[in-house]
Parts: sequence; C-alpha cells; structure tokens
Amino acid sequence: MLNFTNLVGDNGFYAQNHIFRVFGATGPVTGSNGYLAANVDSRVTLTRDAAKMFRVYQNGELVLSVSDPSNITDFGQNVAWFFRDNDGANGGEANPGAVDYIRIYDTALSLEEVRALTPPAAQVAEPASLALISAGLALLGGTRRRRK
Repeated sequence: MLNFTNLVGDNGFYAQNHIFRVFGATGPVTGSNGYLAANVDSRVTLTRDAAKMFRVYQNGELVLSVSDPSNITDFGQNVAWFFRDNDGANGGEANPGAVDYIRIYDTALSLEEVRALTPPAAQVAEPASLALISAGLALLGGTRRRRK
C-alpha cells in the first residue's frame, strides 16, 4: 500500500493476507492488525507522531501501533509511494482494489480527530408499523368502496 524505500526495497506499510503489516520497522508491534475483507469498504488512516509511533486506524478504531525508531515510516525523510512496490525480484505484489481518496495532513492526528473523519453510519428512518398498517387498510377500504 505504501512503500517508503523509493521502490528499492520492501520496507513499508502493506496488507498481507488481509491484515496490515509494517515491514522494516524494528520496534514492538501491538494491535489486532485489522482485517481488509474483499468487496467491503474501509477507511484506513495512518499517522506518525514525533515519538516515532506509526498508527493504523480502520474505520476510526486503532488496529495497529508500531514503534519505529529506525524511521522506516517517516514521511519527512523517505519518499512514500502509494500503491507501488519495488520493481526488483519481488515486484508485482500488488493486490486489486480501489481508492476513493487520499488526504495528507502536516500533523499527526489524534484518536478523536481520526474518529471525526469517519462519519457515523446513516440511520434510515423506518415508518412506524402502525402507520403502515393504517395506510394499507385505508387503501384497501377505498378500493372496496369504489367497487360497490
């Protein structure tokens, strides 16, 4: 998904076997690693702060946190290639998928800011059952009246 080595190696952020991984980071990794299901939309948000913590949020929830003292995921020091893998022997590892949009911020977002990016699921108003039954009975009564 995101190669940080100017396409000369594999260090970067990837989805492997449907889970998120950071290759090349030497610090401890915590989290569930998320899960990218086929044909299911997900909002993936990446942040990296001054403490060298690279975090991955999926639909507003933290799913992966990686300490990166080796600065693999440092956007300021490394060229970041979106959806490109190195062109060497292991090139061509890309998976099919689609991207709606990419946003880049000049500061690390907090959990609250990441959650604010993910709007709550839209609630579809359902008519009350009694109102539906009443409307149906009124329609039925009206059609019977016209027949007589």
